[in-house]
Amino acid sequence: MPVVGSRGELVGIVTVDDMLKRLAMETSTLTEIVSREPLRLQIVVMKENLSTLDDPEKFITESELVVASNGLRQAVYAVRDWLGEQLDAVERDDNERVG
Repeated sequence: MPVVGSRGELVGIVTVDDMLKRLAMETSTLTEIVSREPLRLQIVVMKENLSTLDDPEKFITESELVVASNGLRQAVYAVRDWLGEQLDAVERDDNERVG
């Protein structure tokens, strides 16, 4: 396969052997990655710009974020239910006055 420069001139040739060697290199690298222990990744939300994660007070971990999110969701549902009860009570009072 010809390799051409920006002006259309021939600058090289890529052979099937070249491509197979490159594929073998990439495959061996991938094999090394797959054979190692799996990486453990965790999302952190930084409270400020950090160069290290030495001080846990300066960031929030993914698990802490999940707990906070679940708590917020429960609080929102509780407020929604409470508001619904308050509206129902107002409607009952209005109906009793009219009725």
